[in-house]
Amino acid sequence: MGISTTTTSERRLLLNLIWCLAATDAALILLHVFTGISAVDLDQEANLTTWYSSVKLLGIAGMSAAVAARHSAANGRGMARLWLINAVVFLGLSADETASLHESFARWVLDLPALEALRSTLTRGDELKASYAWVWVFLPLILLATAFLTYLFLKSFRGQPGLSVLFGLGLVSLLSAVVLEGLVMTFPPLVEWGVEQTDRYLLLTTFEECGELVGSTLLMAAISIYYARAGAAGSTRSS
Repeated sequence: MGISTTTTSERRLLLNLIWCLAATDAALILLHVFTGISAVDLDQEANLTTWYSSVKLLGIAGMSAAVAARHSAANGRGMARLWLINAVVFLGLSADETASLHESFARWVLDLPALEALRSTLTRGDELKASYAWVWVFLPLILLATAFLTYLFLKSFRGQPGLSVLFGLGLVSLLSAVVLEGLVMTFPPLVEWGVEQTDRYLLLTTFEECGELVGSTLLMAAISIYYARAGAAGSTRSS
């Protein structure tokens, strides 16, 4: 069985989707910066921006599954398995974005009696920082996921520098969001915050959430273009 092809209408739809995502990202960032509407506050949970981010991550999972199916149809079983794993990873990230599972699990881990010393070291007595300790709790998993994504995309995008650049920018943007959230742990205890610390925190979280929004859109763009090109290549080989 040959690889399935991508029609012109499908390619146009994917391109329009990418532009819509980019425009939505820009609109949400502007609304966050210039309005006080909680529904579009990038630093809050369970609002419109959280839902949007979750749906976008779910879309990446869906596109990854579609790429896996396309590789499977072309007898590329090894690549199909890798892309299927990627779909599962982003499916989990989508669920996590909605339910904040990483924060809940990190707090549970740090509540274990055996890790009392670690909790004390990370929070430095400020229990309000426990929500941000997930970066350090999950650091090995974050590094493993980064290595997997790098391997998958570089292997898939070999010989396609444009897609490699999109992937690189997307991954750096996502990782910058993780790093910036981890930096909150270096702030003084919340009870000591003044105007300067509050403003610095708001600026940091704005850049963090922007990195997450832009990063996921860039990854979605890279995967969508790769999917379309794979179909076009299959069409050429079958003609």
